[in-house]
Amino acid sequence: MRSIRRGDLRGSLGRMDGMKRLALVLVLAAVVLPASAPAAGCRPMDCAPSGVALGHGLFAVLPQGMIGNATVVDLRSGKARWTLPGGALNGHLLVNQAGAYLTWHDAYTGKETGSAIASGYLAGSSQDGKRAVLTTTTRKQTTFTIVTPDATRSIVLRGQNWGFDALADHSLYLLRYLKNGYEVRLYDLAANRLVPQPLKDPHESGLI
Repeated sequence: MRSIRRGDLRGSLGRMDGMKRLALVLVLAAVVLPASAPAAGCRPMDCAPSGVALGHGLFAVLPQGMIGNATVVDLRSGKARWTLPGGALNGHLLVNQAGAYLTWHDAYTGKETGSAIASGYLAGSSQDGKRAVLTTTTRKQTTFTIVTPDATRSIVLRGQNWGFDALADHSLYLLRYLKNGYEVRLYDLAANRLVPQPLKDPHESGLI
């Protein structure tokens, strides 16, 4: 297969617009743009290729998901504006973890906006990217730690069979893994309690 040069990509993007230009960025970014080496044994949700529309004519390409670098592309010119370290990207904020050190980066500018120190595994971030969610699992319990540059809050649940799904406002959505599937559960941060019933359609089982 013929190699693709940066100049070829930029020229092609300059002759296209809208969805055609976006599609080309998604297809070719993993080939042209830099990314870190894949990690062994990473979860599919962490290392699957993805792309995020940021607004302001910018698009973030994550060829290796959370484990690889994120390259911000200007859709108007097809040029790579800057590269951010791997992490959880929501809204226009990316949270990166290096050991116990967390840093927030603004994808609009490429600049670091905040930092914090917390223990656990970076599982994701809130929908606006302002809060990081870390998990720690022991034999008897799972701890979810919600971290911002200014504050930390921990939620402890019994058992190992819990995973992070999403965080929006006061709603922490969790996955409870069972033998033959999983449930989506809601932890109400305002009330500081796990809602007893799983989230489901009224006519369907709560087990997925």
